[in-house]
Amino acid sequence: MNIQRKSFFAPFFLAIVCTSANADMQKGLAAYKEKDYATALSEFKREASRGNSEAEVILGNMYISGEGVDVNDQEAAAWYQRAANQGDAEGERRLGTMYYSAAGMSDNYKLFTKAFYWVQKAAIQGDVTAQSMLAAMYQDGLGVGKDDGQALQWYKKASDSGDIYSPNNTGMMYLEGKGVPQSYAEAYKWIVKGAIRGDGYAQRNLGDFYYIGKVVRRDKVIAYAWYNLADSRNSICAPVNKFIVSRELKLSQIAEGQSLAVAWKVGQSLPSHSRTWNQSDIGYISQAAPKDLPESMRLLSCHSPGAM
Repeated sequence: MNIQRKSFFAPFFLAIVCTSANADMQKGLAAYKEKDYATALSEFKREASRGNSEAEVILGNMYISGEGVDVNDQEAAAWYQRAANQGDAEGERRLGTMYYSAAGMSDNYKLFTKAFYWVQKAAIQGDVTAQSMLAAMYQDGLGVGKDDGQALQWYKKASDSGDIYSPNNTGMMYLEGKGVPQSYAEAYKWIVKGAIRGDGYAQRNLGDFYYIGKVVRRDKVIAYAWYNLADSRNSICAPVNKFIVSRELKLSQIAEGQSLAVAWKVGQSLPSHSRTWNQSDIGYISQAAPKDLPESMRLLSCHSPGAM
């Protein structure tokens, strides 16, 4: 984002400068796309010298990842700082993320305070990733006093802005009654959103709803399908659940669950009922989980990671 500043130069001169600047930026982006990092670096530095915050953020990214330069976190932070000082939301968020990472490695709580400051500024501007980060910082009490109500508010904002992971974390707060009265129905509503967006953690939790029979009609085939999807997205909670439920299904039911998972696409849900599951196969439980249910499945506790 380029921050406009008051200028006393003639409009005609400004038009020439802006056209030239835009051309340099486009040249840099084209070179970057072709992995001509030397040219990209030169063009972005030229743009950054004019105060282009987008170029400053990209330069920070290049120093973080070592694209055309040696990895240099201090140099990256300096470029992010320049962008952040201009009010660039991505620059603010990336600078905050660097403070957050440094705090985690050094156990220096003061760095979390700095991280919170910059992440909050980016979140207020509408940066979705920053909103999710801010929610997690409120939830964990990092850089700010622990506040589940604020955490829930920011998870919802990030969810409404399209963040993948925040719907599941919103659902988990309803499930656990943190910052809001406990509600399985609300938890289910939010977790479904995350599962449809492709969050493996939400998919695992949604599988639990179908396995247990909370809010929805119990269907272990649908549960197995969601566990398959979660496992394919490396949800650390999914493999055990998938294995357990597979031992309770017939081969035809496993085949249907696998077929449903293979056919699924981001943005879609799965059927609420399968063709091969029969409630009489293994007793039906509508409200409470079986007492002998493994702890990992009796508690819907698969939190999505915060996006950094």
